[in-house]
Amino acid sequence: MGAPAPVLSHQSFHVSNHFKLLTTLIFWHLKVSFWLARIEEATIHNALPWVSMTASNARKPVKRKQQGSAVSLPAEGPDDLVLFGDISGLTYAFKGKPRRLLTCPVPESVYLRLQSHPGGISQFFEEAVATFNGDLNALVNAAVSFVENRRIRAGVDPPRNASGRVLPSTFEKVQRINEALSSIQGMSRAKVMAGLINQHLEEQ
Repeated sequence: MGAPAPVLSHQSFHVSNHFKLLTTLIFWHLKVSFWLARIEEATIHNALPWVSMTASNARKPVKRKQQGSAVSLPAEGPDDLVLFGDISGLTYAFKGKPRRLLTCPVPESVYLRLQSHPGGISQFFEEAVATFNGDLNALVNAAVSFVENRRIRAGVDPPRNASGRVLPSTFEKVQRINEALSSIQGMSRAKVMAGLINQHLEEQ
């Protein structure tokens, strides 16, 4: 004899059908809720660019008081400043004065001394010309001594060109001295400056 066929009771069949129906309803409810949420999200996203800034949703920038900021003081009146002084003689106060170039070959040791002089080479030349007492004989002897010493020491103290820019009046004095010594062969402005430099170095 074969085994008896299982028999499902009417109650168990009824519960099984209800469970399947409930599961199906829950599944479709979740699916419909999901799509409704997506539709709502898309609707809100598409509507955002068209929202106008009305008085209700526009936020005005709030001005905040800076802590520790300086308190502005009232400007002083124009009558608080009194101007005075005669400036008629200062018209060319900032205008550069013209200069003339003077050059003299000197030993390197002397060149370094002139460079270290307050005001540099130009100021040294100005002072050397200004302190000349007019003794042409002494000036020529000083120039001869300077040139001879420069020649002898050329091997150990090579000559360098000392150039200075002096006032036109200073340049004219050197030119006058040179013209007064024009009878001496080989005389030049450079040799005049050699004598003036030698004399001024000895005075210091």
